[in-house]
Amino acid sequence: MDDVSFFFAGKDEDKYEFWKKPELDQIVTSIPGMEGFLRRRDLPGFSRVADVNDTGFQTIIRETRGTALSSGLILNSFEDLEGPIMDQIRKPIPTVYSIGPLHTHLQARLEAHRNDSSLPSSSFWEEDRSSVSWLDSQPEKSVLYVSFGSVTLLTRRELLEFWYGLVNSGHKFLWVMRPDSIVGNDKDSPIPAELEEGTKERGYLVGWVPQNEVLAHPAVGAFFTHSGWNSTLEGIAAGMPMLCWPYFADQMINSRFVSDVWKVGLDMKDTCDRGIVERMVREMMEERKEEFWGRARRLAEMAKKAVSEGGTSYTNLNRLIEFLKCSSSEVGDFVLHHGLGCRTPRLLDRMDADEGCMTHADRNNRTDKTRNSKKKKTNDFLNEHQNFRRSEKSRSNELFFRLPHVVIFPLPLQGPLNCMLKLAELLCLARIRTTFLNTHHVQARLPSAAAHYFPNQYPGLFTFQTLPDGLPPDNPRTGDQIEALLDSMDRVSVPVFREIVNRSDDPVTCVIADGIFTFAVDVAKEAGIPLLYFDTISPCGLWTYMCLPKLIQAGEFPFKDDNLDEMITNLPGMEGIIRRRDLPSFCRTKDINDHIIQLVLKEDKHIPLSQGLIFNTFQDLEAPILSQLLGVSPRVYAVGPLHAHLKSRLSVKSSERVSSSIWKEDESCVSWLDAQPSKSVIYVSIGSLALITRDQLFEIWHGLVNSGSRFLWVQRPGSVIGSGFPAPDEVPPELSRGTEERGRIVSWAPQEEVLGHLAVGGFLTHSGWNSTLESIVEGKPMICWPYFVDQHVNSRYVGAVWGVGLDMKDTCDRVVVERMVREVMVSKKESFLERAGEVAKLARASVSEGGSSYADMDRLIEDIKLMKIPMPTK
Repeated sequence: MDDVSFFFAGKDEDKYEFWKKPELDQIVTSIPGMEGFLRRRDLPGFSRVADVNDTGFQTIIRETRGTALSSGLILNSFEDLEGPIMDQIRKPIPTVYSIGPLHTHLQARLEAHRNDSSLPSSSFWEEDRSSVSWLDSQPEKSVLYVSFGSVTLLTRRELLEFWYGLVNSGHKFLWVMRPDSIVGNDKDSPIPAELEEGTKERGYLVGWVPQNEVLAHPAVGAFFTHSGWNSTLEGIAAGMPMLCWPYFADQMINSRFVSDVWKVGLDMKDTCDRGIVERMVREMMEERKEEFWGRARRLAEMAKKAVSEGGTSYTNLNRLIEFLKCSSSEVGDFVLHHGLGCRTPRLLDRMDADEGCMTHADRNNRTDKTRNSKKKKTNDFLNEHQNFRRSEKSRSNELFFRLPHVVIFPLPLQGPLNCMLKLAELLCLARIRTTFLNTHHVQARLPSAAAHYFPNQYPGLFTFQTLPDGLPPDNPRTGDQIEALLDSMDRVSVPVFREIVNRSDDPVTCVIADGIFTFAVDVAKEAGIPLLYFDTISPCGLWTYMCLPKLIQAGEFPFKDDNLDEMITNLPGMEGIIRRRDLPSFCRTKDINDHIIQLVLKEDKHIPLSQGLIFNTFQDLEAPILSQLLGVSPRVYAVGPLHAHLKSRLSVKSSERVSSSIWKEDESCVSWLDAQPSKSVIYVSIGSLALITRDQLFEIWHGLVNSGSRFLWVQRPGSVIGSGFPAPDEVPPELSRGTEERGRIVSWAPQEEVLGHLAVGGFLTHSGWNSTLESIVEGKPMICWPYFVDQHVNSRYVGAVWGVGLDMKDTCDRVVVERMVREVMVSKKESFLERAGEVAKLARASVSEGGSSYADMDRLIEDIKLMKIPMPTK
């Protein structure tokens, strides 16, 4: 028995216990393109050695180094399956030919040439075709096909565990039991009667099968595989969900990709237990059957497209063929080894020999005319070869420029930055190149981890680019400075933005700009490219903006008196909901010529000029308003909640993500929460822009302390107007004492993590849209104290429409704060948590595969990819 077989087949009683060690679930962080999902246990089998000088390990090192010295690499895969990884491989080896799946590729070309794709078997083992006849008599998708390939060895214990699991699952199975695949002294022991009986009823055992034919059979519903690459590709091409039990080498990685990246199966590595086998077979063949089949079918369609004429693998094989034709002769070999500039008598002799039409004497007697003819032929060949090599060298750039290129321009504030970065990451996952525009000020404040994370996580797909905002460095850029920020950007940022969008060497497919940037319409129109507006406020908030002309015309704005509780009647879709006090804060002005009012009216005119609107929301939350907005724009994409959507597609925990906060997060607050009882803490934060007076600060503080509840309060630096946050000797002793007993104050917190913490039971918020959605996703009831713009609309919907909190707008009184905290955290705690939990389920369903936001994101990606992609000009 060789070393590899011994390692995997010997002492099986110990091996499963060893590989259950929790440290094997630690995420590996140093493999570019695989961050966040590859664990130690998913590394190739040879990685499970303690000694880096191990012979097998050193063989792999040598092979890897040798591969990088080759002129090119041929891979049995396709770009849509492993594009990000191939991009990484192209860094050391620029010429990569992905031409798979080869078995379907060959069939496709044979059908095109001779209307016959049948092929003789190349199997080492004799194929038992009775298995196909047995399948013919089975119901559709009822059979689990089981095969561990041509190399895997099983112990008797493993054999019996698998066998019991298959029989106990109650499902039909076709099992390939390769001759000599069972090892150990007890391999010939009798088989338990219950297994023989169960197999006779529902199973079929064979020595070897025609696997491609079996996988394509209508009776087969899933594939229990060792995750060998050929088997994996054959499963993918057949649209077959897979249950993976990897044996060695790359199979460990393949199984992880099957389950956690492509999501077409389950990974059962490092365990062999009849209970787990039974459970996973039932999950695959019953509980999640349709889910797995849907994804596997889509992946199969991508594989088929890759090998069809015009597909990536089809094109790559044509490139490979052309390369081989150019370098197949001795002349080509000579050129490859001596350079493209060589034109020597030796080369002429090699061309003569290549043609095989002249003897040595003929060459000695060659006339000048003959030599000139040969020289011309040599030059023609070299030029052709040189042109081909140049085209190969530039092919990566050509492929790069064929990817859609989107420029994303957020309003340079924390909230828009957060959700637009998440949108950018979702686009990068779909292989859409993204240039993300930040102002110099924002980029300088972005954590270095975030500044490096995005370009490194998506090499060649994500780029930060900066431009000035025109404000002095000491400008606080708080909520009361937005008007000055926008005026300055109109003067200073727009020319740079125009230059970026119009670059001829890196053409832009589409611009996605914050909805407040009215200048984006003209810039995109001048460049002749589509514009999508991403309104980072709520659709409900935007709809009130869009209806402002209607309110003016109806005489409902400006307000004729001070009765803020009067209902607004000219907001279609919001009848009976919105009072005067619930309109955006700028509606409190009496002057219709107010600068902000005029800015909003200008935005109202520009938004319909875009090609579509993107919203960070979901249909079940704001469907009536999204329907109204379809009358404004022909395309509306509701793709939120974006932070949950990104996690859903990445399948990683938020703790594994980097923060994009421009304030330093105090992680100690999470440790403090760890020590608090479940749902006992009210989290308090008024966001990244809101300002508060000292009087308001003390009213809220007294209310929190007097409520008797624990509280975690974010006090952002610079958020207290005037003399700032009070010094310790300026704080009343009862507040200091109450905070020491039950509270914690921090300058900034990792909000998503805090809201997801079990200790948090409620959220006192400014009702910014990001914060509102983050609370909704985590099922946390809210007390709303809105500051400005759409926050007044959001807080009304939280309290009066969605029923997940209380609206405390237009008041800041310690008694009201105390009463509302007690209501959310004590007297109505269960009812609020129940309702918030219901809405949270809707939010999570929307960003899961098949959900409304997931589908809208796919539609957005497809629409961007269908936009005309201009090619670069010099």
